[in-house]
Amino acid sequence: MMRAVLDTNILVSALLKPSGPPGNLLQCLRNGSFIVVFSPALLDEIAAVMMSPKIRIKYGLTRRDVETVFSLFALRGEIAEGTEKIRICRDPEDDFLIEAAAAGRADYLVTGTKTFSP
Repeated sequence: MMRAVLDTNILVSALLKPSGPPGNLLQCLRNGSFIVVFSPALLDEIAAVMMSPKIRIKYGLTRRDVETVFSLFALRGEIAEGTEKIRICRDPEDDFLIEAAAAGRADYLVTGTKTFSP
């Protein structure tokens, strides 16, 4: 089965626009079309972003939205805890996504970032 790491911005976009491409991706996850691979660091980032007052107020996201994403990850996901540190991203704060993808043997890393340069 296909395995993918979903960046936080994809999940937030999916909740905000369920009819758009990120929303369709989340629906595919609900349907069991792929396994979502995640790390503790990614879960921390998802919670921090989705529960930040700025995001909650601006977009109306609730604690239940975060719980729904975490429940879906528990149902359709696999935690990947790698020990290898990878330094490849132009933004070093995103390296944890590559680490999760490598540790979890993900086929894809889905992000809203426009460009990637190793």
